[in-house]
Amino acid sequence: MPDNGALVVGLRTGSIVIVKTDDNSQTTVMQSHNDGETWGLDLTDTHVWTSGDDNQVKGWDPHERKCTATSKVSD
Repeated sequence: MPDNGALVVGLRTGSIVIVKTDDNSQTTVMQSHNDGETWGLDLTDTHVWTSGDDNQVKGWDPHERKCTATSKVSD
């Protein structure tokens, strides 16, 4: 959880949203994972890390709301 009373949720559309549990408001952190599903999610002090069915791991800056790192996962 990024803050007390909030959840980070990955949607089938590939988006990541933060949902505040007190009023159900949503903030989009990341929009799509190359038109695929997001499978993995991890939080660090500075980034939201995702993996998806496109065989990529991406690092997202939640303050800038943009991708700052991408790595291809080999088969």
